Amino acid sequence: MTQDIDPPRSSAQQLALPGFLGLILLSVCGPLFLRLPVTNDAVLYDLESRWLEDGVLPYRDIVEANFPGVLVIHSCTRKLLGPSGEALRIVDLVIFSLILLVGFRLISLASRNLLSGAWFAVFGLLFYLSQSEWCHCQRDTWLLLPALLGGLLRTNQVRRSERTNNLMTFAHSLVEGLVWGAGIWLKPHLVIVCVVLWVLSLFILTGVRRKFVDASGLLAGGLIAGAVGLGWLIQVGAFEAFVTSLSEWNPGYLAARTENWTQKRYVEMSFRLAPWTLLHLVAIPISLWSIVAFVSKSSARNEAAFLRAGLSGIYLFWFLQAHLLQHLFDYVHVPLVILALLVLGAFTVEYRFLRMKSVIFTFALFAVITSPFFKPEQMNLWMPSLQGNLTSVQTDQLARLPNPIWEDLAKVESFLRKRDVEDEDVLMFNSDLVTLYWDLDLISPTPYVYMFELQHYFPSRQELFLASMEQGAQRFVVTDLAGCGLPPVKAEEIGPEGPLAPPPAYTRAKLTEYPWSEPVVFRSGRYMVHAVRAAAKR
Repeated sequence: MTQDIDPPRSSAQQLALPGFLGLILLSVCGPLFLRLPVTNDAVLYDLESRWLEDGVLPYRDIVEANFPGVLVIHSCTRKLLGPSGEALRIVDLVIFSLILLVGFRLISLASRNLLSGAWFAVFGLLFYLSQSEWCHCQRDTWLLLPALLGGLLRTNQVRRSERTNNLMTFAHSLVEGLVWGAGIWLKPHLVIVCVVLWVLSLFILTGVRRKFVDASGLLAGGLIAGAVGLGWLIQVGAFEAFVTSLSEWNPGYLAARTENWTQKRYVEMSFRLAPWTLLHLVAIPISLWSIVAFVSKSSARNEAAFLRAGLSGIYLFWFLQAHLLQHLFDYVHVPLVILALLVLGAFTVEYRFLRMKSVIFTFALFAVITSPFFKPEQMNLWMPSLQGNLTSVQTDQLARLPNPIWEDLAKVESFLRKRDVEDEDVLMFNSDLVTLYWDLDLISPTPYVYMFELQHYFPSRQELFLASMEQGAQRFVVTDLAGCGLPPVKAEEIGPEGPLAPPPAYTRAKLTEYPWSEPVVFRSGRYMVHAVRAAAKR
């Protein structure tokens, strides 16, 4: 007969097993996690924070379609911990650990069970460490920290006595508003999460004056956080360009998401995130029922019920915006799994099957078997990862994404170093090449760092992009044939002209005239280095 999780004993006894398993996870998976390569989006924000010190401003000198809050995290990381990829991954792991800690507290309050919160943390850690490097060091996951911290502060406000004076109510809401406001500088849709949670809290807060004071504090905190961010943009001279970016670039980027949303891509992503995506099949109906019950039944409204409904509201809205407003990228759906785990953990007190040992054990076993840590080729790199930096060949073996090919990219880097490149000498045509800007300490010669991708997202601006490249100061252009659409096998194929010549499938007529019109002087696999002929005449 299936049994529930053991009934609560002492706190230490409750947390012993999940705590031990969490330490095992960190010991086994942590070294591999820290040595995974950092992907292009994280590198781009690293570059913008570095270039900012050289007077190259985001929005004004580099086209940037996102809010600048992430630059603060990258800038602080690099100033305090240095330029290594491991440094950024340590910060990523710390932020994620704080997310798990706040989630543990929320579940403990909602379910009145420390064990549910502890198992949430263990499963959350297993999920995150198992994902590809594309899912790490991303704003979407970091955004969970202010969202959950704001939810915890909202819960504390609901739990406060009605006799609390207005000054204390305002002060508490002010702090909460600052948290939400800071998070909005990472991604603006967090403002709707804040509103959803606040509206739900109105069903349990009493007194018109108390609600007014509470709303005033929230608004004041948000405005202060917003004013600080705008003040910084004005101070560095990027405010007008920031407004231009929001009005001219963001709408196009948002509209371009429809091309990525295909059934095939969604199924592939769901399999990459499996079995964790199965959690939504349970979390969605539970969340819907929770909100309906909280809103419609006044007798069911208490602090724990509010928190469960609040977590459900955050989860459902996040699910909708990820599917309706964002591009179909794996990392966008990582927070959804964490929120689904939160919802299920919060409802262990309500639904017996969520406490059943057989259900938990079966899912955990499936998750471990399908994780990278069940693969010998990954675990064989545990000791090298613990001992120091990996070679480019080992990085390819460790990486969970087939792009870029780090061994070939290292050869391109070596070639460019021998040419004594500096400043704006090289244009990286594809987004996956931007790590070369970082490693070679270069500056993009055009404002469009993701040149190929921007051409794809904004086809009406082809002339602008072409003029920018032709007028750039670059001596070389690096292109990624696979990134430009050639199947990887064809992109790496060697033809009769030899290994340095483009592959047989290379057809300039299908691509923009520049940079494909420039001669190829070096090739490594799918990557080609073009020498800019106009540069020799300068």
